[in-house]
Parts: sequence; structure tokens; C-alpha cells
Amino acid sequence: MQVTDQMVRFFGGGANKDDYIEIRKTLIHVKKEDKLDPVVNIALGIRLLGHKYSKIPKGNEKSLYNTVKGYHSWDKGGDTYAKEVFSKYEKSLKKK
Repeated sequence: MQVTDQMVRFFGGGANKDDYIEIRKTLIHVKKEDKLDPVVNIALGIRLLGHKYSKIPKGNEKSLYNTVKGYHSWDKGGDTYAKEVFSKYEKSLKKK
């Protein structure tokens, strides 16, 4: 996962640029160095994907594809990113 310092602050209760703060009772208390722990890193990454799913804009399908797209951005770059991720996933299945 690519857990940034900004993500650690966000899940630690610091407001983001839209003044969004995680619900206090569900905060994950981590320090910057905690993101290097693989278990914490994966947990934060999964939590981020759940957050991105909840933020899919109205009028768009709630799907894994749109979650991955939103992880990057809602412009053409996000679409390109999601296609690349799913292409690599499909290739990995063929190698088995």
C-alpha cells in the first residue's frame, strides 16, 4: 500500500482540505513510523479504500473499479490508473 503522511494524519483525526475528520470512536492512532509496519500499512490501505468507496460521486456506480479510480483521481488520469491496475490483476491471474 502507499500510505502517506497525510493519510496517517487523516485517520488520526486531523481534518483534510474539505474539513473532513474520521469519526472519533473509529480512529486509528498511528504515528508516521507505524506506517512502515506491514500489518498497520495494510490496515490503513484497506481503510482508505473503504473511504474512497464511500466518496464515489453521486451518479457513478459503487464498484471496485470506481473505488480504484477515485483512489487516484476522478479525471482521465484516474481512469487510466484504474485500467492499469485491473490489467495487471488480470495478467497475474493468467500466471497461476
